[in-house]
Amino acid sequence: MQSSVKKPTDEQYAKFKALVENQLGLDWSREKKYLLHGRLNTRLFELGINYDEYYELLIKDRSNREIELFYNFVTTNKTEFYREPAVFNWIRENIIPALREEIVNGLREKIRFWSAGCSTGEEAYSLSFETQALAGMLSDVSNGYKILATDINTQALVAANKGIYNQEDIKNLSHPILKKYFIHTPSSENMITTYMIKDFIKNL
Repeated sequence: MQSSVKKPTDEQYAKFKALVENQLGLDWSREKKYLLHGRLNTRLFELGINYDEYYELLIKDRSNREIELFYNFVTTNKTEFYREPAVFNWIRENIIPALREEIVNGLREKIRFWSAGCSTGEEAYSLSFETQALAGMLSDVSNGYKILATDINTQALVAANKGIYNQEDIKNLSHPILKKYFIHTPSSENMITTYMIKDFIKNL
C-alpha cells in the first residue's frame, strides 16, 4: 500500500504559500515546499486526497477544524526559556525599573504584557519570572497584573497551559529559579523527570 502522496507542484505550493502568508503573516520561501510536503504527507494520505483537493477543503472549512490542524502542521514551535538573553536584559534594565517607579508614584495600577507567538510557553513564563515581583506592589494583584500568551498553534497552547517540561527544556535555568517556580518530579520506573510550573505563576 502506498503511504505517501505526490509532492506538490510549484503551482500547488504557491496557493498554500499565499494562504500561510495572508492568514498567518509568515514569510515562506520556495524551500518551504519540502516542509509543506513533509508536514502534510500523512494527513493527505489519511484523507485520500491530493494537494488541490486539500486546498479546497481548507478554503471551504466552515468548522475551522481542518484549517486549525493545517496551522498546527505548518507552524514551527522553536522556543526555550530565556531564548533571547539580550531582550530580557533590556527588560530588567529598562522596563522593570520604569514600571516600579510608576507604581511607587501612584501613576500605574495595572500591568499588562503580551507574549505573541508564545509556542509552548517558555518565553511567557520567563517573562513572568522576571516581572512577577511587580505584581506584589499592586493594590489589586488579581486584576492588576496579567500576561497574555497567544499562539496560532493550538497544540502548543495546550502544552503551555500545562506548563510541564523535561530536563532538556530547563537546561538554561538556574537552581534558584527551578526551586522557586517549579515542582520537580524525579524520574521513576514508569516516568521521566519533569518540572511543572507552580500554580501561582500560571495564574498571574
